[in-house]
Amino acid sequence: MKKTLWKDIKASFKHSLGRFFSIMLLMALGSFALVGLFVTGPDMRSTGKHYFNQLNVSDLTVIGDYGIRKDDQKVIEKAKNIKDIEYLYLKDVVVKNSDTSFRLFSKPQKISQYQVVEGRMPKSKNEIAIDDKYQDQYPLHSTISFEEKSDALGSKVLTQTKFKVVGYIHSGEILSSENKGQTTAGTGSLDSFGVVSQDVFDSDVYMMAKLTFKDTQGLDPYGDDYQRLVQNIKMNLISY
Repeated sequence: MKKTLWKDIKASFKHSLGRFFSIMLLMALGSFALVGLFVTGPDMRSTGKHYFNQLNVSDLTVIGDYGIRKDDQKVIEKAKNIKDIEYLYLKDVVVKNSDTSFRLFSKPQKISQYQVVEGRMPKSKNEIAIDDKYQDQYPLHSTISFEEKSDALGSKVLTQTKFKVVGYIHSGEILSSENKGQTTAGTGSLDSFGVVSQDVFDSDVYMMAKLTFKDTQGLDPYGDDYQRLVQNIKMNLISY
């Protein structure tokens, strides 16, 4: 009886090898997919944590609708356990003769650095590093010109609007290649960003403050402890 059973099993495999291997491959594929689902999340979070640490991404960014004045700085600096703080400029503009909107940031010194994909960061007033999304449209050493919209008082912030492209960059804070946020320039949807020298901005006030904190060092930026800590800092700042 057993010999007959084994003969039947062998015959079944012999006459349907294709079906047998197909089922085995489907089982292996399903197993690999399940393993991939388990490890992808932690791996992506680990990569993100390393990336944020490498660029020293800010724990908290404060943006003032009417700028950050001296009094505002005093309030911001009341936050507990500040590790570093940096005040920066920004301005939303459009590429000349188009609706393509760019957000120009002043070059940071230590907080929220940028990853240089190719070329380098700007060193002088007439240079700019832009989002690598536009590297085909604006090759290195080419020129890009912007148009700045005047504010309610008819004044402008930028001392110049024409720059030489010297580098392509990634940001640790602007992670989406499609949805970069809202803007008052162009169509209302931000298309890209660039970094220029701080000397390009002629303003009596800063536009934003970036902060890192001692208590957040070593914490997982995706973890509940980190989120809770930053939220508490925000609430304390609002109460001042």
